[in-house]
Amino acid sequence: MSNANNRSVLIAGASLAGPSLAYWLTKYGFKVTVVERAKSWRNGGHSVDLRGSTVDVAKKMGILDFVKQCDVQIDKLTVVDEAGETVGSLNIGMMVGDEEGRDIELPRGDLVRELIKLTGDKAEWIYDDYITAIDDQADGVHVTFNSGAKRTFDIVIGADGSSSRTRRIVFGDADEGKKYTGYAFALFAMPNYLGLKGENLSWNIGGKMAVMLPTEDPGMVHGMFAVLTDEPPKDIFGENSKAMDFFTKAFEGYGWEVPKMIELLRSSDDVYFDTANYIDLPHWSKGRVGLVGDAGYCPSLFTGQGATVSMIGAYILGGELAKHADHETAFAEYERIYRPFITATQASVPGMIFQLAPRTDEDVAKRNAVFRNPELLAGKERPAPPTVDLPDYSSLVVN
Repeated sequence: MSNANNRSVLIAGASLAGPSLAYWLTKYGFKVTVVERAKSWRNGGHSVDLRGSTVDVAKKMGILDFVKQCDVQIDKLTVVDEAGETVGSLNIGMMVGDEEGRDIELPRGDLVRELIKLTGDKAEWIYDDYITAIDDQADGVHVTFNSGAKRTFDIVIGADGSSSRTRRIVFGDADEGKKYTGYAFALFAMPNYLGLKGENLSWNIGGKMAVMLPTEDPGMVHGMFAVLTDEPPKDIFGENSKAMDFFTKAFEGYGWEVPKMIELLRSSDDVYFDTANYIDLPHWSKGRVGLVGDAGYCPSLFTGQGATVSMIGAYILGGELAKHADHETAFAEYERIYRPFITATQASVPGMIFQLAPRTDEDVAKRNAVFRNPELLAGKERPAPPTVDLPDYSSLVVN
């Protein structure tokens, strides 16, 4: 066992939560190892939002100017009806209730690269490997890797996404805590042939959505299809041809730009298929193993809060581990401070689905009425976005 100021921590996952936590733990003097299944850090992916207190975390990390420079500046959501006629537009900040200047959207890959660069060789980075077994004992956590390597750490943190292998190994059941929102989705890169700038463009009918999302590259957008299903269509994942056939069939025969988007999906070399889930666990730790970000409390893609909950969670978890020599106390405090924010964020899922991907034609009509006449929102009290008070851990910094 290591002393409190020099404990060893293994972080599984090098997306957003993992590198964020690595940064804070190295600042507090921990010996940090990050293992990532991919062959290198994960570039690409859709844009991510930093909202509210995440902006404060970015400032504490010294990257606020960087993320502002990378802001893709998406200001509004425009919706079209089944025939492709414009219904109306709403300011995105008004939809999510964020303060001016505290909602920054930037390319995920740029943020990941900057987070990893922040820590650099202060942490050990292992790529093309992953955890296959965890044995939590009194003398530490004995970890076996796919490569065959075996090592012991004082603490292990799963930061490996909503389908976390760490969570499955430690908590047992393969779907422990995973709640299906009812939607499967396809996300893919495609040319910006409509010349979109500063707005997301969405087509909806009940239970189906097709969206174009501008990126930092004015010549490209991210296309997305989402379709409502009774059960997760698990058999289509892992084989792109099956997934493409599934979405092609689901959106066959519709108007607007849907046929063109299907063609571009099938020809894209940058595609991602998954189900829209959130993770709701009774506890975020067990013994010496804890979870952070989507692995512990994925808020679902419909909230747009994945990066937010990951970076705030990493800040609080890192601080509490540094503050308390006893990992059980640290994990308990991390959860006490942060769970109310997560609970409130996940409570917004039904409302965000109603706004972005209404489940029925009746809900589409209700949603469209607001887009046609935004004044319907005037004077109506809307719930404030979830907030969390960030503890001050600055006195714990040693590096």
